Amino acid sequence: MTREIVFGVGLPLLLPLFMQLDGVLFFMPIADVLTAIASIVVIINTNKTLDQLIDMSETKNTHIESTTNEIPLTDYIITIGRFYGAGGRSIGKKVAKQLNIPYYDSKLLEKTAQNSGLSHKFLQSIDEKPIDSNMLYCSVGFMSNGYELIASQALKAQREIINGPCIIVGRSADQVLAGKHKIFRVFITSSKENRIKRIMKRDSLTKADAKKKISKVDKERSLYYNQRSEKRWGDAAGYDLCIDTDWFGIDGATSLIVEAVKKQ
Repeated sequence: MTREIVFGVGLPLLLPLFMQLDGVLFFMPIADVLTAIASIVVIINTNKTLDQLIDMSETKNTHIESTTNEIPLTDYIITIGRFYGAGGRSIGKKVAKQLNIPYYDSKLLEKTAQNSGLSHKFLQSIDEKPIDSNMLYCSVGFMSNGYELIASQALKAQREIINGPCIIVGRSADQVLAGKHKIFRVFITSSKENRIKRIMKRDSLTKADAKKKISKVDKERSLYYNQRSEKRWGDAAGYDLCIDTDWFGIDGATSLIVEAVKKQ
């Protein structure tokens, strides 16, 4: 855009004032040189920014692991599926603290990106979102099975970085880690009315917007999970413990999970 619009339009108008008609002849190589200089400046600044983001990411991941120096009180990986707005993330953090184990949600994507070489933005784009192969094929021209392969590699990369007891919220973790670890599978539910109230308060949304967001996110999570499992998202038969936070609240649900895991 700089070359074609700024230099490509500006120079032919400006140079003839100083170089007569020669300015029209020489504007293109001058535009190329100026664009190259601008590109070098952008590349250098972008690399500096990326280095800073990488350093920040490494610091955050170190913090996640360093907060669990105490002896874990369980050898299970606890996976938490949840309806949007039911309080699953808050419960996961509290359980992790009480059991002295790491807590992962979206942080898992940062570690996966570092260890696998996959783009963090790509991992975010497929995180708890169903794969629309037809849309991808039409929009980027790739074979859909090729994209599925990349998505499978992303899931494999997530599976390989888990090497001990922890809490993982979402990410279809009970299916991604199946067969490799001791897993305790939890699902957190709540009435839609209470979830709407929680999202309205948390995200400062209107009732209509909160309702729309809940429906959208729940649909994406359900499709994402069901694409990767023979079980159905939210079906009680697929979990070891299902908890309704309308009845037990965040603290009560935390206590139920901690006690259940300790008895295993």
